[in-house]
Amino acid sequence: MRLLWLLVTLLICYGSLFPFNFVWQWPEDFSWLAWLLDLEKRTTRSDELANFLLFIPFGFFGVLSVQERYRRGRVFGILLVFFSGSLIAYGLQWMQHFLPSRVPASGDALINIGGLAAGCLGAAFSNSNRLRQWIPAWFSPRVSASLLIVLFWLAMQSFPFVPALDWQLVKSNLKPLLAFSLDGSSLAWHLLTWSVCFYCLRQSFDREFKVSWLLVFSILVLGYELLLRRHFLNGHDLLAVPLALLLVSTLRPRALAAVLAAGCLLAVVLTAWYPFRTDSDPNSFSFIPFAAFLKGAMWYNIQRFLEKVFLYGSLVLLLAKFLPGYRPATLAAMSLLLALELGQIFLVGHTPEITDPLLAGLLGIVLYQADRFERKAIRRRARAT
Repeated sequence: MRLLWLLVTLLICYGSLFPFNFVWQWPEDFSWLAWLLDLEKRTTRSDELANFLLFIPFGFFGVLSVQERYRRGRVFGILLVFFSGSLIAYGLQWMQHFLPSRVPASGDALINIGGLAAGCLGAAFSNSNRLRQWIPAWFSPRVSASLLIVLFWLAMQSFPFVPALDWQLVKSNLKPLLAFSLDGSSLAWHLLTWSVCFYCLRQSFDREFKVSWLLVFSILVLGYELLLRRHFLNGHDLLAVPLALLLVSTLRPRALAAVLAAGCLLAVVLTAWYPFRTDSDPNSFSFIPFAAFLKGAMWYNIQRFLEKVFLYGSLVLLLAKFLPGYRPATLAAMSLLLALELGQIFLVGHTPEITDPLLAGLLGIVLYQADRFERKAIRRRARAT
């Protein structure tokens, strides 16, 4: 967990200080107190959402890491991570005074701290023995790589996350169904994502997750989507659910994993190279990680980032079922993505960069650590019995 916490911290610093064009000149008439009390919003909703999401993994992995080292000091671990994360949030915002292309705002630091608090609370509840006593053993999922993929899928599926109990909003989200037209590629994508989610959900429980439970889970997720702002219910989702249930209930786990791995491979290739048109003028390859994500439209970029996290994470997990572990599976995914990115140099409408192979590598590390955590828990449980 400490390695994951370190990686998250480095990514936060990288994203907050990009593009590193420092001008070391102290701002004139700068007042610490005035800056700290200035809570005026200077960013868009999408930037605020990114600021909130950025610090959730810091709080989550930080608390788990500290509590893993100091098992008896749980409250101490939460407070340590919360205050250290708060200092980092304000410190990074202060450093942006020396970046002409960034806008330092103490309000952004407060949003960071909100995400930090959510991550700390999530880790505290997930690691609470008292909470586990209230949850039936058969309904308690294992902390595992498969469970992380389910969480990645939920994040992708429920973006932008904020629900509202508004009947007009529900009707607005249902309207696109009236003009629904079937698209084969979109249906195939939703079928793949729902099938991977169902497969990983079943892998996350000690007891078999019945098809009827998967159906209830699907209804709850689709119902939640109806309450989300700027999130229209997709007709392909409604068609994909019964097809995914049929696929999951028909195939055996290993055969299903093979089919889903092939589907993920095909999806990765198609999204990387479509529409397969070559360009006589080659594109330049960018070696700056996450440059396009940090410079573009943040709302769209977050959506695309969540899709890639789910797709690349699923690819690594499924490849690990057929290769000797997560390390070769991660290397295979990174090699494939690097080859596809290099191929984009000669394709129209693509920006070849190093980001996607690095993202697959980071996800491989996360899934490997989650798998180690699961195996340790299984061994502890076996010794206890």
